[in-house]
Amino acid sequence: MKRRSRAVAFLMLAVAAALGAAAIADRYGSSIARGYGPLRPVVVLGEDLPEGQRFDPRVVTDLLTVRRVPERFVPAGALASPAEAVGLVGATTLPAGSYLLAAQLRPPRRGRAGRDRLGGGRGPVEIAVNGAD
Repeated sequence: MKRRSRAVAFLMLAVAAALGAAAIADRYGSSIARGYGPLRPVVVLGEDLPEGQRFDPRVVTDLLTVRRVPERFVPAGALASPAEAVGLVGATTLPAGSYLLAAQLRPPRRGRAGRDRLGGGRGPVEIAVNGAD
């Protein structure tokens, strides 16, 4: 009996130690998750997009996905919805797997006839300003 009661006592101690370790790990994991902040939706590119690629509704539904990322890891200017990119074009080559930022998009350029030009022989002038603190 002595051997059996010792085995039961060790089993009970092992169970108590496991429960204590689980409680500590749960509290630690919760505190780490709180430190990252709440989850926010972020638009992620599904494949590489060349510079000047227009984001029409087909591109948006096929190539852009929304992921939920901790707020701490979301860069400034990240789009939250693929619909925000519709009608815009990529200002640079956009790599697959990256977040889609507002700074990486621009309105499409107009054709040659629609360019804003100075008329009447006028040209742009650079004005230097000193002491503009």
